[in-house]
Amino acid sequence: MKSKPIVMNHFSMVHTSYVINFDFTNNITILTGSSATGKTASFSFMRECMAVNPDVVCINYQDY
Repeated sequence: MKSKPIVMNHFSMVHTSYVINFDFTNNITILTGSSATGKTASFSFMRECMAVNPDVVCINYQDY
């Protein structure tokens, strides 16, 4: 089932030599993929944006 994102449709950022572009089709997005594809780097860059942008919320498996 697809739902229209309520908070944000697109997220884009440039951090050092990395360019991140996400287009959201759901309200919750889970980063998955093979090892060494940049999931942790993308998550940490998005987590930095979370400090200044209240629309971004990053939840890790270690968060309570």
